[in-house]
Amino acid sequence: MKNLLLILFFVNTPYLLMSSVKIDGAMGIKFGSNREQVKQEMAKKPDYILDEKNCDINNLFYKNGRFAGRDVEYLLLTFVDNKFQGAAIFFRAHLESEVIDDYNSIRDDLNQKYYVTEVIKEEYKYPYEAGDGFTETAIKQGKAKFLSVWKFESSINSEYNSSIILSISEDLKIILIYQEGTLGNIASEREKNKIMSDY
Repeated sequence: MKNLLLILFFVNTPYLLMSSVKIDGAMGIKFGSNREQVKQEMAKKPDYILDEKNCDINNLFYKNGRFAGRDVEYLLLTFVDNKFQGAAIFFRAHLESEVIDDYNSIRDDLNQKYYVTEVIKEEYKYPYEAGDGFTETAIKQGKAKFLSVWKFESSINSEYNSSIILSISEDLKIILIYQEGTLGNIASEREKNKIMSDY
């Protein structure tokens, strides 16, 4: 969850490249829908199993399912003030050695559907470097980061951009995030304030 919050903070910064297309939802559910509406829509997707014990007022947590022809390990749907603001879809490659190929394949699909993003982060820390044959090990040790971002006009308010974010976590899950900009900004600000209150 910590890595997910860091990704959300990262994408609230402006980028030059942005699509004029608006994304108005995720998983076939419109941003701004309330929890009951979202649960009703998800009930139409029988492959997804609601995990009640991991849900709270701001999150609905589902196991299993399929998305874009891929097996989903779990799905997190997030809310702000009972309004649907984002989805995080977690995939696991069948083999560790396939995680980069799977990440690149999903990125290619998104580039084809929306636009070719130039916001791509692939960085390594010593002693690892690109092409050394130890990419998966580097990711697991927090020594390599993979991140791609697509920006869109918000469907609610043009002040904040909506985003699609693709990344690889340290436990080698591929994470695909859809985030509505205005509601996502409210969630990020609240989380930052909560963190700062600990000091």
